[in-house]
Amino acid sequence: MMKILHVINSLSSGGAERLVTDLMRKMNNDDYELETLIFSNKADVYSKGLIADGYVVHKLADVSIYNLLFVVPKLIIFFRKHNYDIIHVHLFPGMYYISLLKRFHCIKCPIIFHEHNTSNGRLEKPMFRLIDRFVYKPYKKIICISEAVSQMLTSVYHLSSDKICTIQNGIDLDRCKQARPVMRKVINKNLSKDDILIIMVARFNKQKDHLTLLNALARMPNKFKLALLGEGEREEELREMVSEQNLSKRVFFCGYKSNVYDYIKSSDVFVLSSFFEGFGLSCIEAMACGIPVVISNVPGLADVVGFASEKFEVGDIDGLIESIYKLIFNKDIYKEKVLMGLKQARLYSEDKMISDLGRLYKYVVNEGESNNK
Repeated sequence: MMKILHVINSLSSGGAERLVTDLMRKMNNDDYELETLIFSNKADVYSKGLIADGYVVHKLADVSIYNLLFVVPKLIIFFRKHNYDIIHVHLFPGMYYISLLKRFHCIKCPIIFHEHNTSNGRLEKPMFRLIDRFVYKPYKKIICISEAVSQMLTSVYHLSSDKICTIQNGIDLDRCKQARPVMRKVINKNLSKDDILIIMVARFNKQKDHLTLLNALARMPNKFKLALLGEGEREEELREMVSEQNLSKRVFFCGYKSNVYDYIKSSDVFVLSSFFEGFGLSCIEAMACGIPVVISNVPGLADVVGFASEKFEVGDIDGLIESIYKLIFNKDIYKEKVLMGLKQARLYSEDKMISDLGRLYKYVVNEGESNNK
């Protein structure tokens, strides 16, 4: 049995966090034993459920994940006590810590990194780009969630092709199919069946650009309503904006929902307005639920969704409104996008993702054993 440790900042409501949670539940079997190490349980939505169901989740400490002088010694102690066949890392700054420990031989097994985005704040700073190239080097493999992510790594960091592999995210297609829409009164007591409900499922952070969607809604008729599912550091700012624009009766903050597919199926249109996006898993889920999708035209997201969506340019409020209207006021286009979306979603099955990941794990371990002979 192969023992795998996933390392991630936390198990909050983000896409990478949900991926780790799904892998924990789906890949723990006779072939693999998965555990997860988190740096913090702040805004946690997944770890309690995993622990209650018997899965192993280690928490480092209640301290800032950027506290280098505290985190690194704690990690050294942790890896002296625990042995793994592979360490699978997600997100910054965990990628820095594990790379550092590998360089100083505090970690003996192979390490791999999962790159979830086509952009980040470090890309804008030449010094950080140099540091990142240094950080990537100890990783045996870099997993990219889309071809756009792979292209970014090769063009910006000049990583060799044998170091990079693409494993696209996958979803549970059966769960999407079996989901049943929640009653609209559950979302908000004043929401009627005649209202046109837009939904967005995303963390409340700068990347997702909720502001463009809110500004678009303010210019649309009152029958257009918006449900926001998610949590994050910009929630209060967004709530203030909703109040300032007199949208309080039209925008519903629903928080994190474990039955997200049921909420998606209650909507008329799904929107993801991100500044950048490595994949856009929630869009695939919406399409699998039979809901047409409107997205910002950014690499990764646009490639994954393909022609099954309506697109607008980043930050283009008028373009977003036009894309939504095109779906809502043209039944033929609406039906066409629904059918195209259902077909596109079938390309991203969870079973294929898990199979590809399992093959990668075996390759990395076998290569490591060959190098040690």
